Amino acid sequence: MVCECGNENCKPRYIYEITYGKSIYVGLGVNPQGRFASHKRSKDKAIANAAKRGKFAITQGPICEYQAAKIEYETVERYRNDPTRKLLNRDQGGSLGNDKSVFLQELDKKSSIRFLNKNKLQIAGFEQDLKNGKDKYGRSPTAIMESIAYRRAHIEDVYVRYPDLRPKGFLRWMFGL
Repeated sequence: MVCECGNENCKPRYIYEITYGKSIYVGLGVNPQGRFASHKRSKDKAIANAAKRGKFAITQGPICEYQAAKIEYETVERYRNDPTRKLLNRDQGGSLGNDKSVFLQELDKKSSIRFLNKNKLQIAGFEQDLKNGKDKYGRSPTAIMESIAYRRAHIEDVYVRYPDLRPKGFLRWMFGL
């Protein structure tokens, strides 16, 4: 099935919400019912509890994955700033998987700075795990290095978009020189 945008590599996506009391989780996926079932087995107890006891609803879809990523990001941010809701999402939303974070193309500068800081902290943690030889999940050093490279690529995307955010010694930090 080709997406409405005409791109053969674009997969139509659905945006869904899981609500339980004041708690809410916003998700994005090709198979929302499958994701909902996996949330019931989540290691995050709050998400698992909401999925088991709460309501599941597909709010939009199927729509172009790039449009869906932007809408999910905006929805997560709206709930994050809503004092009447408890947002269960840990990430900012808008990611289409390990190799596609299209929401970065739409981030404003303020959100980009928050995104940079979060990823820098994650990289520091991964680098410490690498020194220890494994992380809390027991992943190998190779898997940890892949996580570091993945986050550095996203940081580089933001620095390309906003060169004035680049720190002194950026190339040294980025490439480990």
